[in-house]
Amino acid sequence: MLEIKEVLDLVPTVLNNIKTIKESCNTLDAGILPSNRKKLKDLEELVVSLESQVKSGFPRLSSLVNSYSTVAVAVRVAWILTDKNWELLGTAKKPDQIMMFLTRFPGDMERNYMSVEKGMSGLPDIDSNELGISMRILEEIRKYLDRLKQVEFNDESESSIFAAKDKTRNLLNEINSQYLALDGILSKLIKRVLQSFG
Repeated sequence: MLEIKEVLDLVPTVLNNIKTIKESCNTLDAGILPSNRKKLKDLEELVVSLESQVKSGFPRLSSLVNSYSTVAVAVRVAWILTDKNWELLGTAKKPDQIMMFLTRFPGDMERNYMSVEKGMSGLPDIDSNELGISMRILEEIRKYLDRLKQVEFNDESESSIFAAKDKTRNLLNEINSQYLALDGILSKLIKRVLQSFG
């Protein structure tokens, strides 16, 4: 994310440099030769065109980067919370603690997933192949979340609770892997957005 911020911070500098070049063009003496006047006029037109392109492209670039960055943050939050849930469940030794976690995790993780899914569905289509892969990853996460909600420990025996704990930790590990893969794809897509602006 730091490199994206650096790129966006460069835009005002680029615009100021273009302005300086434009002002320098206005003060240049083309002399008496027609070829020099033509070159100066071409340079002035090029500078004006470049300035226009940067000014019109910057809001779009900024909007695209913000869209992808917002989703990337949601994915990382979901990924980190899934990892922490996996760790928490691993440290839980008492059946009542385990039952509390098993009851709480599905709802918390569903909310994180919905935030990611909503963000992903609002992304502009930069690379349909990678966005398609991202949507398949989301479908996999959804399946694991559904399985997470179906983990049973109804008889409340210790063996049932500890079996549910192990099953839940396995599912959390799978979800974690999927979020990690999604994070990698979003990083590639953000780079592609920046490359599309040259």
